[in-house]
Amino acid sequence: MDSFAVLTNEEEKKKWNIGSPLLFPKVSVIDPSVQMSLPWNQTVNGAIDAMAHIMEFYSLATTAEATIAIDESLFLTIISALINSKKIPMITIQGLALHGLPLSA
Repeated sequence: MDSFAVLTNEEEKKKWNIGSPLLFPKVSVIDPSVQMSLPWNQTVNGAIDAMAHIMEFYSLATTAEATIAIDESLFLTIISALINSKKIPMITIQGLALHGLPLSA
């Protein structure tokens, strides 16, 4: 959680970002049952968003070796959680193989 948000006007197809220290949450509750109640595409979109943020830091040339190991572990944990979820038996991503994990289109 951070102190930033995106306001969306669906009708005009516009988005605005806002940020303020006043927006930083005092409490953040993560309830896995809420995540499991979401539509599958929303779960996948959230996972891809998290993986994109991990890859941002992973690709930095100045990143320490320990940080790279943590990033790789987080990345694989997200993939594993999606694969092991009750919603699908396997993730399919066209033309991508990660650490020997067979993925097909």
